[in-house]
Formats: sequence, C-alpha cells, structure tokens
Amino acid sequence: MKHIPQSCDLQFYVCVNERSDKNPLPSCGSTRGNEIFEFLKQQIIPWAAQLGLRVWVNRSLCQGFCAAQGVTVSVFPMQLRVQALALADIPQLLKDVEKRLPKEFTDSLKIYFPMNPKKKEPPETSGSCPLPETQSKDPINGCE
Repeated sequence: MKHIPQSCDLQFYVCVNERSDKNPLPSCGSTRGNEIFEFLKQQIIPWAAQLGLRVWVNRSLCQGFCAAQGVTVSVFPMQLRVQALALADIPQLLKDVEKRLPKEFTDSLKIYFPMNPKKKEPPETSGSCPLPETQSKDPINGCE
C-alpha cells in the first residue's frame, strides 16, 4: 500500500447506479444520473476556476438514497449529500457548496483576489502538476 497526497480540494460523487427492471426501487441511473454527471462536470470547470479550486467529479454506484425524482450527489471532504438532484438544481448545489467552504479558504481567496470578486484568476503556481505522471491531467483534476 502506498499513501498518496490529496490532489484536489473537493470531490463530487454522482450516483449513476442502475437497478434491474425487476427491482421496485428507483435508481439514480434511470433518473438521468450520467446526464447529470456530464452536465455537472461542464458547470464545475468555470466555477472551480473562478474560486481557484481543484475539483474532481466522479461517478459512483448506490449511495443509499435513490429517489425517483433525481440523483444523489455527495461532496467531500465537506460531507454534503443531496438527494433527488435534477439538472436545474446544479447552480443551487454549487452555491450551497460555496457557502460551506471553510473560512480559512475563503479568506485566502480574498488575499489572491481583493479587487474584483466577479473575475477571479487562480494564484500563480510553480507549473508542476501534483498528480502522478500515470494519472490523466485535465482542468477538472486541477492540471492542464
């Protein structure tokens, strides 16, 4: 076993679980789980860049809260979980996450971006990516 450093600030887990047709319970996969996963990834890129966050969006299997009206999404490390999320709810989810960011983090954003809170650029980095060479590098994972 090898411990690896945390390479993102937040991780969103979107349930895409598919139950069999014989199962009477609803499943997130049948309530547009994959569509919500893809749309959330598209929305996360500009949102995370504005806040200077490194964010991953992951698919998950059952989180135990399936609803017929939408999907379950969990956000870590803040342990926020929402049930019955629909496409139209994603902007509110991002607002809720932003409100829950630790004060230390939001205070550090004020240092980097004191002038115009609507237009935020991430702080300069050394140019090196914290992800291992074998891991894909893309804007969602925090590396370009």
